[in-house]
Amino acid sequence: MQPHARYEDERWEATELAGVEAEGVELRDMELVKVELTGARLRAWSLRDTRLRECSLANVEAPYSEWNAVELHGCRLDGIRSVENLRGAAMPWEDIVGNAGLFAAAAGIRATEA
Repeated sequence: MQPHARYEDERWEATELAGVEAEGVELRDMELVKVELTGARLRAWSLRDTRLRECSLANVEAPYSEWNAVELHGCRLDGIRSVENLRGAAMPWEDIVGNAGLFAAAAGIRATEA
């Protein structure tokens, strides 16, 4: 993966990106299925209108700083493993709410019937 690259309107399935260290990557209108990101270092990544399904984020580093923020806009996160490693990423409120079930499960919170 090239630094400062833009990928658009693609589907990546069972793609191996473990340990990748790329900065300034933009993913737009993508579908990532079973993509392996274990140990990746995400710096200044932007994901827009992208769906991630069953991807592994184990040991991913996405630290927040003003210059290195990972931003997700209009993204669906389905069955993501180790989603807690997105700590420091930025998302619009409506995306946070839309993915609340995944975040709650990662925090060990279970839903009950009222």
